[in-house]
Amino acid sequence: LAPFTVAGQAEGVNADIENALKESGVTDMTAKFGDRMDKRERCVYMRPTIMHSDKPDTAMAKKEYMFPFATVVKCSQDKMLEKDAGGVSELATGRKMEVDDLFWIASMSKPMTAVAVGILKDEGKLSFDDPVEKYLPVFKDVKLADGKAPARAITIHDLLTHTSGMGEYSHSEPHWTLEQFVEQAVSQPLKFEPGTKWSYSTAGLEAAGRVVEVVSGESLDKFMQERIFDPLAMKDTTFWPTAEQMKRYAATYRANRAGGQAGGQNGKLEPAGIPYMYGTEVPDRSRAPLGGAGLFSTAEDVTHFYH
Repeated sequence: LAPFTVAGQAEGVNADIENALKESGVTDMTAKFGDRMDKRERCVYMRPTIMHSDKPDTAMAKKEYMFPFATVVKCSQDKMLEKDAGGVSELATGRKMEVDDLFWIASMSKPMTAVAVGILKDEGKLSFDDPVEKYLPVFKDVKLADGKAPARAITIHDLLTHTSGMGEYSHSEPHWTLEQFVEQAVSQPLKFEPGTKWSYSTAGLEAAGRVVEVVSGESLDKFMQERIFDPLAMKDTTFWPTAEQMKRYAATYRANRAGGQAGGQNGKLEPAGIPYMYGTEVPDRSRAPLGGAGLFSTAEDVTHFYH
């Protein structure tokens, strides 16, 4: 299970938030936030979502379950108004969800990485239309499935909009550098000619993060810390939670399928690893800063980013 965020004007969003909170069993938060937002107010809502549900007839697919926890922040255009949390963030111990608990924010890492690229664009250090190979020469070697070179080079714009044709990693090692991850992704054939179709690619955004490193001369984590997280007071956003932050970590779960772990029941929640940690533990600082799905954060920090 990974966090899901909703950010939008209150009109048309209230019902979705209310239903999601009821789904989480957090009825007190539904009452607190459900009917108190006007068109100028926004809501950031973080809750677990199902990582794996491949059978439409399962209990999970039918929503015959309760999400274990949720966090909500209510805010105006320029400030935070209220925040609350409910449910249990660690099923084994029954630890209650707190408003400052950390979530794996999964693909919400991508817009933060894209902002890092945008900062360099604003400073005139790159253009969205630049070919990626200008900064990452390995991109000169990309090929289509038929072994031919694409009609044009992949651009930074392609990486940011999932139109590069890149897929995902065919394999990985726990402590590869970001450069090594990108090299592995580029070694795979493109799915289509760059710019002609859309296909979601976490590896593509991680290539964009590598561009940030090359252009800025800093590691991606250092650049994002200095240029995004610190200026926005995102004190709990990181690729590697500290020991103290791990005490507030909202664990990840998945729907137990076909018996799952020994003694498990189909459709129930069970602990799950995070595939995008690539065989490492959550706080392992030897893991590369992966801007596609590698960040951890809190509802409050994500709110600062949206602001």
